[in-house]
Amino acid sequence: MRCHRKRHLIVEETTARRRILSSAVLCAPVDVLAIAVGIADVGSGNGRVHDVTTAKNHAGDCSVTRRFVDTRRPMAQEAARLLIEHSHSDVPGIADLSRWLIVVPGSRAGRLLMHAILREAAGRGLACEVPTFATIGRLLERAFAPLATAEGNLAARLEIASPLERTLAWEAVLQEHAAGQAAPFVPRGHVADPALWRRLARGIARLEDDLDAAGRTFADAARSVETMQGDPTRLLALEALSAEVAVRLDAAGLILPRKARERILAKATLAFESLALVGTLDLAPMQRCAIRRFPSVLAIVAGREELADRFDELGAANDRWNESEIDIPEESIVTAESPRDAAESALNFIADRVAVQPELACDEITIGLGDAESAAELALAARDAGVDVHAAAGEPLLASPVGRVLTDAAAYRASRSVEDLAALIRRPPVELLVRGDLDLDSADPIAALDAVRMACLPSSLDSLPDSDVPGDDLDIVRRSIASIDRWLGRLASGAEATEAALGELTKAGAKGGDAAIEAIATALAGVDAVHPTLRGSADRLELAMELADGIRLPVEPRERAVEAIGWLELLFEPAPHVVVLGMNEGLVPGGGGQDGLVPESVRELLGMTTRRGRAARDAALLDVLVARSRSLQFVVMRRTEEGDPLTPSRLLLRCRGQALARRVERLADPAQALSGKRAWRPRADGRSGFVVPAPGEEAREIASMGVTAFRDFLACPMRFWLGRIERLEAVEDDLDEIAVPDLGTVVHATMRWFAQESGLAACTDADAIALAIDRAFVARARETYGAKPLPAVRLQLDIMRRRLEPFARWQARHAADGWTIHSSEIWLPKTFAISPKGLTPMHIRGQIDRIDHHAATKRYRIIDYKTGDAGKSPREAHRRGKNGTGEWFDLQLPLYLLGMRSMLGGVDAKIETGYVRLPSDPSRCGWVSAGFSNEEIDEAKAVATAVVERIRSGEFTLGDPIGWDDPFEGILQRQVFGGDDGSRREMVEAREGGES
Repeated sequence: MRCHRKRHLIVEETTARRRILSSAVLCAPVDVLAIAVGIADVGSGNGRVHDVTTAKNHAGDCSVTRRFVDTRRPMAQEAARLLIEHSHSDVPGIADLSRWLIVVPGSRAGRLLMHAILREAAGRGLACEVPTFATIGRLLERAFAPLATAEGNLAARLEIASPLERTLAWEAVLQEHAAGQAAPFVPRGHVADPALWRRLARGIARLEDDLDAAGRTFADAARSVETMQGDPTRLLALEALSAEVAVRLDAAGLILPRKARERILAKATLAFESLALVGTLDLAPMQRCAIRRFPSVLAIVAGREELADRFDELGAANDRWNESEIDIPEESIVTAESPRDAAESALNFIADRVAVQPELACDEITIGLGDAESAAELALAARDAGVDVHAAAGEPLLASPVGRVLTDAAAYRASRSVEDLAALIRRPPVELLVRGDLDLDSADPIAALDAVRMACLPSSLDSLPDSDVPGDDLDIVRRSIASIDRWLGRLASGAEATEAALGELTKAGAKGGDAAIEAIATALAGVDAVHPTLRGSADRLELAMELADGIRLPVEPRERAVEAIGWLELLFEPAPHVVVLGMNEGLVPGGGGQDGLVPESVRELLGMTTRRGRAARDAALLDVLVARSRSLQFVVMRRTEEGDPLTPSRLLLRCRGQALARRVERLADPAQALSGKRAWRPRADGRSGFVVPAPGEEAREIASMGVTAFRDFLACPMRFWLGRIERLEAVEDDLDEIAVPDLGTVVHATMRWFAQESGLAACTDADAIALAIDRAFVARARETYGAKPLPAVRLQLDIMRRRLEPFARWQARHAADGWTIHSSEIWLPKTFAISPKGLTPMHIRGQIDRIDHHAATKRYRIIDYKTGDAGKSPREAHRRGKNGTGEWFDLQLPLYLLGMRSMLGGVDAKIETGYVRLPSDPSRCGWVSAGFSNEEIDEAKAVATAVVERIRSGEFTLGDPIGWDDPFEGILQRQVFGGDDGSRREMVEAREGGES
């Protein structure tokens, strides 16, 4: 009697699209054999098992029995039947597999096989003595009994150098020989900094592992390269350096994994009597050597009997797979433009299956991932569809909230850059830590940092200015840096301080942090266990991040979740319906960690892992998948998430003639690829759930406004309210150059000094003025942007600095003509206001750059400095139409004149307004008059009065933004639902009228 969890997906037809829903569990488990979560109820059945060969191994007394299974049935079920048949027991009714070591491709395959063995034994009425399982990578560790010698236990994990310890040893040796044997490894034009040595050491250690797996050394590789007319110089250098690495490890009480394996194979005894290889399609030479130590081996081959010549004596796929055709149904291959589109294809596949079979259980569908990175896009798409997808591989530790914080923290500690500080402080747990440490209830450390960055554009934290930052922002930033540094100090200290620092993240709201913090703490403990002579001065947190990079946190499976598993795990997957994402070259088959030292041809000669070998393995797996699956779909992506092109997997092109031509043509056709169709994303109902804000009564009652604010109101009253009254503004936190509006800041500060403090206001010596102004500009630039500004900022300042010499020449001529500086940086009188009849007056604010006076003619000039190159005259900058005679769209200069009349002689005073240009073209430098007549000034006053009347009446309608950038686009929903300006205006007006 069997009873298993029946988990279903139900698809309902809707007018828009079939939606995937999940139902409750219909039947609870009552049998211990039903605990195999994720395995379909495959029943007992009568599959065929084929004896093919029993042979003696030529290298010794190992007898290999090779058995083929029916690939139309689940691999675990067929293997379990064979293993029960080969079990031995002196006691009737017991299937004794306790003396067996069963080697499987991965841990998930082992779990599935264990459950299948228990089910098979129960079906035969047998009790079962369970076997020991080992993944192929742990074969040597599990196959042999610990080897005790005078030196100690060689199989003890801590005595064998870890990958990190070997990397550190290689890094130290490479640095010691930087000018000698290690010099050829430094790319031309690169500085051999610690980061470069670490990357080189990591790559060399991986290459050493690849050679070790094949039982080879750098010397073997060098000889093979030389045989093929290549240059063995760098490999010979690595052979010499590897000896020093071994000495360094030996001094730390460690041995290389290769040495441990050699001694184990030479002296250790087997821990098991029998060995079974189940679905091991790829075996390295060192693994084969260990397998041949067993007197008898059962190789359960994942393949059909008629394809026996495509497998070697141990059941691994051989090169014949690379020459064979694979019969893949044409309709099972689809293309998608991007990873998100591929995820949509998977959901379409599931919906199609469930539409045909509504009672389909979740564990009868599986999603295969050619690329583990596809899991993130799949999770997003599945969430939109309302489907639970369980990523069997788990979540990368560094992708968790805690992992992201620590990744940013490590980057900040290494660079001390403003950008990395901004990324770190934007993490909510870090912001909360800083606020709590500094008691910043009323201050915002993120806003303060943004303000400092926008004002000063510091190139590093060491170049923060001492002044020219408004308010307390600079002080808040400095205190925030000190707080973060204290926390990082605790994090990088001893174990107790580290635990406390990690605990602070959880207290600060880092979600799901317990498992991540435990994993990080384990990684830090692993760093602490490294011998001091190997660790040297390496940063503790940085090394822990390296260890954490390969860790994945388990994701708790949900009751009705579809499994998403890796490509290689599909060999044991029992689900009859399978969709595979990422059937692209480099993913399936994988590209692997190839290097430039040992080319593919030499790898093949040495017996190392090659692309061709992986292709043979994956072809065998694909053949099983095609034979076993009731329905199957392969999704080929055309591009990566970044837009880089991808090519289809070579495994999909295993056909000939016209069939191959048609398939290539279809795969290359972008019109046949799913692109941009988000069928599973919840559709909007045609109306935004967000409300465009409307000005309140207080907006009508503002007491004052600046002269430049009239331009904003005339362009768009709604944006005027958001920007000028509500004080909202866009924050650019990634600026690497001075924004256009801020380019003149240093110039204006320099001009203020010249007019008020230089003592040269009446000077007619152009050279003296130029020298003084140049020195003042440099000093003020240093105050604002620091001693070491960013390269782009330095260039911008230099360009602006060169504009001062033409100004000095103009200023000297201007003074010689009798003009004197009357005042500079002067505010409009506090009594100046626009007073519409019967309404509250609006006081007008504004600071005039400079006012000059000509005593002989009793004339005044109201001057506004302009550092841009736009070339517009003052008239064109204020009025539309030809020659600036149309409607007013800016009132700055007329309001300056109106405000200063009373101070400069009244209505009859001779006052003109205009610009002093400081453009890049020296010939255009100097005074340009606006030439506004008294009648035009009266017109401008009338326009200003009308603006005040509209504000007082609450008339804040939606107009157009100034310029191309619209910082309020999101708030005003300009791009929502594709509506035009008219529809947006109607929406705002309707809401102002009370519509919700």
